[in-house]
Amino acid sequence: MAGRRQSRSQSHESFQKLSNAEEKTLVRWISRLTATGYPATPGLLKEMAQEILNQRVIFASSSTPPSFQSNHIGQRWIYRFLDRYPKLKGTYSRKLESARHKEATFETISAWYSTFQARIEERHYELKNIYNMDEIGYAVGETESTRIIVDSTLKSNWKVTAGKQEWITVLECVNADGGSLPPMIIFKAPWWTPACAELHAGYASARRRAAPEQERKRRDMLSTIRNAKRDYWRRVIDSAADDADLYKVVGWHKLAPSLKAPPLIVNGVSIESTKEKAEALLEKVLHRYDDSDDLEYDPLEAEGRRPILPWTTAISLEEVEKSVIGVSSTSPGADRVTVRLLKACWQHIRAFIRDFFQKCLELSHFPSEWKLAEVVMLPKIGKKDRSSVRSWRPIALLSCIGKGLERLVARRISWAAIHYGVISPQHGGALPKRSAVDLVASFVYDVESAFAQGKEVTLVTLDVQGAFDALLPRRLLERMRKQGWPGKLLRLIGSFLADRKVMVRLEGTYTAESKTQCGTPQGSPLSPILYVLYLAELLNQDRSLRFGYADDIAIYRASKSVESNVTMLKRDVRQVMRWGAENKVAFAPEKLEMIHLSRKRNTNAPSIRVSPELTITPVTAVGDEQPALRWLGVWIDRKLSFKRHVAERSTKALKVARHIKGLAGVRFGPPAASLRKAVVTCVQSSLLYGSEVWYGGRRKPSASHGYNRNRLVSTRLGPLIEKTNKVMVLAARGVLPAWRTAPTASVLRDAGLPSGSTALEHARIRFALRLRTLDAAHPLVRRLETPILPWQRATKLRCADTLIPYAPRPVLAQPHFSPGCRTDPTEGSTKEAAAEQFNTWWSQLSDNTITVFSDGSEQYKDGAKLVGYGYAIYRGQSLVRTGSGAINSISHVFDAEAIGALKGLQCALEILRPLDEHIWMCIDSTSVIWCMRANASNTSQWAFLECHALIDQFKVGIRWSPGHMGIEGNETADELADAGANEGRMDDDRSAEPTISGIGTTARALADAATSDWWSRCLTGLSASYRKWGLGYSIAEPPELRLPRTLLHRLLAARTAHGDFAQYHRRFGHTDAELNCLCGYAKTPEHLVFCEISQRKFHAWPAKPERPPSRPKEGRRYMSAILAHPKLFEDFLTVTQYFAINARAQQTRDLTSPGGPQQSYGLPRQNRHSLTAV
Repeated sequence: MAGRRQSRSQSHESFQKLSNAEEKTLVRWISRLTATGYPATPGLLKEMAQEILNQRVIFASSSTPPSFQSNHIGQRWIYRFLDRYPKLKGTYSRKLESARHKEATFETISAWYSTFQARIEERHYELKNIYNMDEIGYAVGETESTRIIVDSTLKSNWKVTAGKQEWITVLECVNADGGSLPPMIIFKAPWWTPACAELHAGYASARRRAAPEQERKRRDMLSTIRNAKRDYWRRVIDSAADDADLYKVVGWHKLAPSLKAPPLIVNGVSIESTKEKAEALLEKVLHRYDDSDDLEYDPLEAEGRRPILPWTTAISLEEVEKSVIGVSSTSPGADRVTVRLLKACWQHIRAFIRDFFQKCLELSHFPSEWKLAEVVMLPKIGKKDRSSVRSWRPIALLSCIGKGLERLVARRISWAAIHYGVISPQHGGALPKRSAVDLVASFVYDVESAFAQGKEVTLVTLDVQGAFDALLPRRLLERMRKQGWPGKLLRLIGSFLADRKVMVRLEGTYTAESKTQCGTPQGSPLSPILYVLYLAELLNQDRSLRFGYADDIAIYRASKSVESNVTMLKRDVRQVMRWGAENKVAFAPEKLEMIHLSRKRNTNAPSIRVSPELTITPVTAVGDEQPALRWLGVWIDRKLSFKRHVAERSTKALKVARHIKGLAGVRFGPPAASLRKAVVTCVQSSLLYGSEVWYGGRRKPSASHGYNRNRLVSTRLGPLIEKTNKVMVLAARGVLPAWRTAPTASVLRDAGLPSGSTALEHARIRFALRLRTLDAAHPLVRRLETPILPWQRATKLRCADTLIPYAPRPVLAQPHFSPGCRTDPTEGSTKEAAAEQFNTWWSQLSDNTITVFSDGSEQYKDGAKLVGYGYAIYRGQSLVRTGSGAINSISHVFDAEAIGALKGLQCALEILRPLDEHIWMCIDSTSVIWCMRANASNTSQWAFLECHALIDQFKVGIRWSPGHMGIEGNETADELADAGANEGRMDDDRSAEPTISGIGTTARALADAATSDWWSRCLTGLSASYRKWGLGYSIAEPPELRLPRTLLHRLLAARTAHGDFAQYHRRFGHTDAELNCLCGYAKTPEHLVFCEISQRKFHAWPAKPERPPSRPKEGRRYMSAILAHPKLFEDFLTVTQYFAINARAQQTRDLTSPGGPQQSYGLPRQNRHSLTAV
């Protein structure tokens, strides 16, 4: 066949871009599109031809492959293609008509489906590969006529093609075999700008034409898109005006893709519809338990022990206000009434709500409208498989008014449960002054004590299955009846749990309302304390070896060997399981965990074989991680080294710190003060969680005997402290607009943040102070009051307890509400106006009215602190009795005023006559008035509690009398208080003891000492240019953090010399930096005040000296003055425009220089004013 001549058709085909077979494929494709009513446009046809050309699909019908000169489809190709196939023609689609629905006739739809069916039979498509897409679109702009390519032999109505529009489209895909895909919503990105659209259109056009410049256009488009994204998100971050916006931005670090949840797998069946998923979650989560295991009889009708616990239905307006609107804004329930709305109209509805609550308590009735819970299904933290039902947590949104009544009842039950010993001291959750860390600290104390005796400890943790959802109402009422709660409360709780309804909300879809047979809603203020009472019997079986917090139970045993622990724990776990079986409380077997704690070198770790079906094995580690058991948020390892815990907390906090650092730079980002607040609340608090358990200071008492017994040795916590320090340093660098070379110590100082070691020491001191404020029944206090063995080394808890001096412990007082306790004592008046009103009122009092004026005094004499009180009693306007005295010097004037008010009231009651009508306490301290009317403070609590009893008994009134405003009684009491402090005579009562506020001052002094010690150690490592400013260090927000970030950078650079300065650039070898100022002198931090640019505006300098600085000493003095007052520094830069003028000059040099920015390593003018030169 060689040398054979080609036919004419073959010769023509050889000059075509596509072969005949390929072009016939395009013809068939155009015909199919024409039949569906959506024909191809010329651009789409060219794009398809180009794709075929690129792929080179050659069918067997083409006998000879064409020879190609180019792989590009040109502009004229469409015309030649249409000439070769006459049945194809070019035309225009119609514009969108308002009556387009008239074209949707039966014949049209039937024709479309006939065509569709023919294609299915022709190509043998499977149903599982066929999807129907339903589209709802919203367009901005107008459609326009568009040129299209159609098959002229077919009769079809050609639909409109979108023109220049911006679409928001919702797509729903349904599979032909019954399945579906999650709907997709396509929006225009908020950062998409006209420039992005223009470049995208240019790139798309070049790509369709396979133009040589398409790669350049692609790079330009991507660069513009990146810049648009960056600018948009920077604007969002910079516009964070309040804390809510800021924490929303900080929370971006844990955002997941905002896609619909995957299909839910229930019993092996995939559920994809959102409505069906919500109904499945309702059935499998909220209805998975029923009341079939509940008691058959009604406990409210059973006879039993008489109630021994007090309960009152009396309720005050102030208590209702505290419960309903005295909380932060919470999510509303199905009624959509928010706390904000209630606060706005509270003056008009408070009396009605108070009466309504009163009737609810009297009738033991909980309204049915408040029993409807809108349950939001939220993914559980740490659960990645969202197709599982157990990966979703139900959170009930309830009526805000109903939750007010629940808070009121819960507050009363919580106090009574602790006060009367209904629950175990080691049972926490929804109880005042009982936290999860307290329970862990108690357990760690027991383990350290066991280690000191050479024992080994084994810990087992259990989790109640179902918890709140599985609570059985009648069994709860039966337990509460046995605990001694009165019938009225039981009936109220029964009404609260009966006939509850739920409706599930999932991704905006709601289910119908349905009744629940058991359980109590998660998200209810009353549910936690009810569940504590539900499990109280289990924890009360062993009040020393069992811990409980909500639905988490922990049991431990300590002995000489882990084998003995396993034997005892086998018996304990069986007892717990037996109790659970009898009381219908199930424990999740997959959440049973165990760990052996020992300081011995053996690695023996036996398991607990509870039953043939249940074996509890010790925890193991994954990879290089240390084996540890996580209990109440704290990771406990074998030797109590807490390395795993610190690693976990540091990793979590480091993620947030890195995110905060990425939010801001030198010229952009939120204010530094706002970022510092985010670091304190989001990074530092997370990092230090559980530090009370593992950090016991840098030194501890030696375990040696003999002469080394009291010697302090290292705790070897250096690596753990360094991990926390790394996180705090990174977070501080994210706060400040400082260059990365800025010294670590200066960064922490300028951000007002503590280092890792300082933060841990402060947390330890706060924990020591908190130990002094706990009541006697607290588990930590009970351990501290246990005598230590003579040979036993002090534990972390005891070492922390010795940091703070002794003070009498406050009691766990019942919440107190009196008339006016929610009202500001000043009532919005100034001291002058209030004093005038008081004098007018007091001058009109009769002789049958007693007024008690009291005051306190705190002064220093010869270095000694003196604190005293005084009071003056008037009958009418006549002085009838006075008194004064001193109190312990470890106290404050607040304590003196409280004690003086009590002493004055007691004295007034001694001279009370039958004809006396009223007693008024006139106090000049609003803080004391708040505590007299509402809850007593921890400091001088005994004085406030005695005042509460006397005030309620004798109906004593309280009035604010502004101090030092010429009020006769105040002046007299003030003089008596000074005299009492100077005399030093103390009564033989509790006023002679230290107070909580007094030892609080000691705690603050310890914290300040820890801060100053760290700063003094770091200061020696800083440069002389930084030390010359003589800056102090305190853990507080520096005022300069309120400056704009650019100005703050200038201030910090001047302090640290880490900025745009000649010496800095030479040090780091920045060869392309400009070293000289516009005036010709070298750039230095001090040159700012010597430069002629600044001195030209000397007349407008803020706080200017007598003459312009001309010597280094004068320049340093003025620089120190303006750096110490950020507002002055800001005004100085605004007036002089020093940096703005230099920046404009630098831009001019960069534009005019042929080689771009030029270095200035030549010989600059000698800066005789520079401190560096001197």
